[in-house]
Amino acid sequence: MAVLSPREQLMSQLNDLTDEQITALLRYVETLQSDSLPPDYDPDKDPVLTGELRFSGPLDLSSRAKELFKAES
Repeated sequence: MAVLSPREQLMSQLNDLTDEQITALLRYVETLQSDSLPPDYDPDKDPVLTGELRFSGPLDLSSRAKELFKAES
C-alpha cells in the first residue's frame, strides 16, 4: 500500500467537502499565501489563537450596558 503525500491526501479529500467548507478553505489558503502577515508570524505562538490571551470583564455585558444607558438618561 502506497503512502500518500500530504498534497495527495488533501486532493483526495477535496471532493468530500461542502461548498461552505471549500469557501472557508479558500480563505485560509489565501491567508497563508498573502504577504500581509509578517514573515516571522507563527500561528502556533499567536496568543489569540492558542487561548493564552484572555479577555477579562463582566459576562453580562449586554445587561450592564442597558443599565448604564438607563442611568445616563
